[in-house]
Amino acid sequence: EVRIALHRARRPADWRLVEEPVHLADALYANARHDGCILVDCMTLWMNNLIFPDGRTYPEHGVITPPDAFTEEIEALLTALPTLPGHVILVTNEIGFGVIPMGAITRFYVDELGRLNQKLAAAADCVRLMVAGIPVA
Repeated sequence: EVRIALHRARRPADWRLVEEPVHLADALYANARHDGCILVDCMTLWMNNLIFPDGRTYPEHGVITPPDAFTEEIEALLTALPTLPGHVILVTNEIGFGVIPMGAITRFYVDELGRLNQKLAAAADCVRLMVAGIPVA
């Protein structure tokens, strides 16, 4: 909670905060402005919220079938992004760089976040990978 408070204290006073755990496209439509900029932090947590609604659990082995909202919300986001006025900055994590623990849901999560990151990068005007605080094109 201290870390969150520090982040909030460093923000400019005119920044607004909208917390939307699942319906990201709807939140973007509602808040995008021609002269505005939206920072979405972060896609990794959003993916988690799509896969694990209401504490949903999955087996360690076998095929993972995510909830219907998983595909619907991702499609809604990808449809919304090119139509939004103003600027949208999406923050995500590249979790496939490290050691990936065993288990069907872990593999599913890593693979699906990777796929989402690829789709977002393809739709973006600019992509930066941060390595030790240094932006890499």
